[in-house]
Amino acid sequence: MLIDLSHPITESMNVYPGDPSPRFTEVGVIKKDGFCDHTFSMGTHNGTHVDALLHMIDGGKAISDYSVDHFVGRGVLIDFSNKDLSTDALYKFDIQKGDIVLLQTNMSKQFDSPAYFTDFPAI
Repeated sequence: MLIDLSHPITESMNVYPGDPSPRFTEVGVIKKDGFCDHTFSMGTHNGTHVDALLHMIDGGKAISDYSVDHFVGRGVLIDFSNKDLSTDALYKFDIQKGDIVLLQTNMSKQFDSPAYFTDFPAI
């Protein structure tokens, strides 16, 4: 089963303070140009994404250094929506090498709020 966790990308979506907002620009109109086309630009930290090591570690791997297969596998969902996150709590779950661990915190409910970038849980 494939589960898409992505938030829709819009020009008005909440972005981290200082990051550029997504932009969609019409560059081809059928009645005028004979085709419909758009350009799209956004910062690499807008919306739902995976941080690569390079984001915080000088010389770390970039996201393009990983095969897409690296992001497909057995998922382990751990519900921390009503608890504090802790590394000790993670040992209670059957996490195997290569598993993709998803921590449910319910922060997605705050996605359109400035609190999304300030009041997030941390391990």
